[in-house]
Amino acid sequence: MASDAPLEETISTVLTRAGGDLLASLSATHEEAQASLEASRPALEAEYDRIASEASKEADKVKRQLTGAADLEARNAQLRLVEGAIERVFEEASSRIRAAPRDGEYSRLIAGLVSEAAEALGTTEIVFSTSAADREAVSAAIAGLSGAEVAAEPIECMGGVRAVTRDGSTSFDNTLDARVERLKPLIRKEIAARFGLGG
Repeated sequence: MASDAPLEETISTVLTRAGGDLLASLSATHEEAQASLEASRPALEAEYDRIASEASKEADKVKRQLTGAADLEARNAQLRLVEGAIERVFEEASSRIRAAPRDGEYSRLIAGLVSEAAEALGTTEIVFSTSAADREAVSAAIAGLSGAEVAAEPIECMGGVRAVTRDGSTSFDNTLDARVERLKPLIRKEIAARFGLGG
């Protein structure tokens, strides 16, 4: 066993020296890693800030898109409600016009529509088409217009006249239906503006 002592002592010395070298190497590696980490910290922090900034911008963009989509959907819902209300008002007005008495005041309205149509066409050589209910009022209104006549066949309308020159080259729709249709865009625009839904 005495011969093993120097061997053990040599092994112990080698192990001690190797352990010390290993510890020194590990310590040096640790210090290098620490120094490298410290040196790269500003770059890492800058990269972190850049990523955080981009994420924030992307989040803002998504938020604006979602808010914009929600605002657009709310505006579209308002427009649909207003449009539905407008259509109901026009339907109610049409019903009232159809049910209106064909009295003296109505005859004056028809005379005005006939006169307006003749003026728009620039002639009295006109064939006036009208509803069966308005035939008598239109006949009375054109009595003073030389060359004007009422068409044999009635047309489907709430009232008023559709005028066509005798040669068929020009026409003017002055039925109440056409007048209401011409007014619809203006009325829609005014209502939308009142509700802040314009443009």
